Amino acid sequence: MDEEFFNPRREYRLFRPRQGVRGRAVTGTPVNLGTVGLFNNSTGRSVLVVRDITVSGPASDTVAASYQRGQIGATAGLQASMVANEPLQPGTINSIDTATVYAGDYVLALTAQGVFWWQHDFPFAVIEPGYSLVFQDSTATHAIAVSLIWEAIEIDQLDYFY
Repeated sequence: MDEEFFNPRREYRLFRPRQGVRGRAVTGTPVNLGTVGLFNNSTGRSVLVVRDITVSGPASDTVAASYQRGQIGATAGLQASMVANEPLQPGTINSIDTATVYAGDYVLALTAQGVFWWQHDFPFAVIEPGYSLVFQDSTATHAIAVSLIWEAIEIDQLDYFY
């Protein structure tokens, strides 16, 4: 049998819904900079693979994305397992109103409708334990809402991603 399509040695391939989580955090109307962070709180070797993102806020704003060490934000967002009644996998989504500016390595330009969504088949980010993926509106007093779908996988499974 052709191992290109069937490889029994592979422990991971594509997406496993039982390892998936969806979550959302909203900043409210901040005094400073509206910021949302997805923190990898895994105590093991699990990385968070961010499969899908949707960011909404004021029309034509820019939102900077970056990795930061530690948990960014203390106000818990909402999250649920992709499969009903399954335990939550690692990852917490939080928001914060902060004066701290996080330099972004990727800029999300909100459309005239005030939304950005990830339109690729490959993941947006892979978050190591102890790090956060941070989204921050570049304009003070502007609120943002961030919705994410992520999956917790063992780091060595990245070699068999597709």
